[in-house]
Formats: sequence, C-alpha cells, structure tokens
Amino acid sequence: MGADLYIKSISDTAQAKWKPMFDQACAERDALMEPSGNWRKEPTDPKKLRAFKAAQRRVNQSYGRMYAAAGYYRDSYNVSSVLWTLGLSWWDDVGKMLDHDGNLHPDNAKMFVEMIQKATPMFDDPKALLAHLKEHRAKLDKGENSIEGWTKYFRRERGRLVHFFRKAIRMNEPVYCSI
Repeated sequence: MGADLYIKSISDTAQAKWKPMFDQACAERDALMEPSGNWRKEPTDPKKLRAFKAAQRRVNQSYGRMYAAAGYYRDSYNVSSVLWTLGLSWWDDVGKMLDHDGNLHPDNAKMFVEMIQKATPMFDDPKALLAHLKEHRAKLDKGENSIEGWTKYFRRERGRLVHFFRKAIRMNEPVYCSI
C-alpha cells in the first residue's frame, strides 16, 4: 500500500510503450510454469528453467520501465514513507487539495512543495529518526540500513518528490494521486 502519483502524459506514454512487452513476457513466463497443487512453480527442467528466468527478467525489465518513467512516483505507507518523516500526511494534507477525480492541480502542487520545504524533517534529528525506525520495526544494521543510510534515503526521496512535483508544475499538468 502506498501513494501512487502520476503525471499522466508521461506515465501513459511509458505504459503504452512497455505494457505490451510486459504482457508478452508474463505470458511466456507463465506458460513455462509447472502445476503444483493450487499453485504453479518454476520449471524443474534445466532448459525450461533458463527460459523461465529469461522471461522473468523481461517481466521485471518491462515492468520497471513502465513505472520508472519520470511521470510516476510512489511513497509507501510504511517506515520508508518520506512524507511521514516530514510530519505530513497523504490523506490529511494532500487529500484535501485534490479535485473530485483525485488530481492535484499545479497551484495546489506549488502549495504542497512549499509544505515539504517548510517541514522539519525527522531525519535531521538522529534520535527522532532512530525512535521512528524502531517504533516501526525497521531493519537497522550497517550500510543502507544504518541511521546514516536511512537519512541518506529520506533526503534523496524528499528531493525526488519535490522534483516530481516541480516537473508537473513546469508542464502545467495535474498530478493524479491514488492515495
């Protein structure tokens, strides 16, 4: 679960381009699977398994391209939510700015970017961030799951989120928000 945001002119173009390849790769992969009770599983024959894995790579690649376009942004409703670390809410803060179709129009997008920039990020306070991560049972260890790693992640995601909305504002397009 999470907030899925779309700049439709960009995301629709990516969908149109990559969905046929995604669907084809899914069909190829699924045709190679073996029945296993009520489920299906990877093939056991080495030749079929190689073909299955190749098809799965194409599934992953085309899926990634459908959603990695600059017209899509996702913020999950879990410990990794950048908006929550800013003390903001998709429902309370963004929801009230949407039109009846779920669109955030450029003027409201500008206001939202200002809210993001004025917010005091939890990740600027290592103790507050650590408490948040522990409260939500986040993985904490070395590297990307260290406090420094989480801080870097949240800073990057805040930047990506602002960039996403600024792009829509420059294009004078609404952002469709599935929240």
